Amino acid sequence: MPKVRSPFVSASVPYLTDRVPAGAVRYLPTGPDAPLTAARVNDFIANTADKPDVRLAVLGVLRAHSMNGAEAPAAIFAVVIAALTVLVGTTLSASGIGEFLGWVTSGGLVILGGWFARLAFAAQARRIICGVWLAAYEDALR
Repeated sequence: MPKVRSPFVSASVPYLTDRVPAGAVRYLPTGPDAPLTAARVNDFIANTADKPDVRLAVLGVLRAHSMNGAEAPAAIFAVVIAALTVLVGTTLSASGIGEFLGWVTSGGLVILGGWFARLAFAAQARRIICGVWLAAYEDALR
């Protein structure tokens, strides 16, 4: 049976990039299904006590991801799509090019909107996951 792809995962919204230091990778979530356990939090606290750069990298990545929401880009994209729809609709009907091009353009905009919606869902999921991990690590550090 083929694996169903989660709407909360997108290659364009990675949890880890090549800019994350190698020592920090093991303490970060790799996706929306990455388990956050007490053992993992204790491992982070114990193993980074004498590695402030690793600890700072982990907390920095989690904070950056937890504050990066998809609301503003989604709103801007919606306004652009609405403007394009009006522009394309009036242009095609005024120029007499025909309904076919209008349908093709509308279909393309719907596909583009679906891709962007997946991106927004993935960014929101990453924001929530990283916020939870950040809170767990910060609570343990207190």
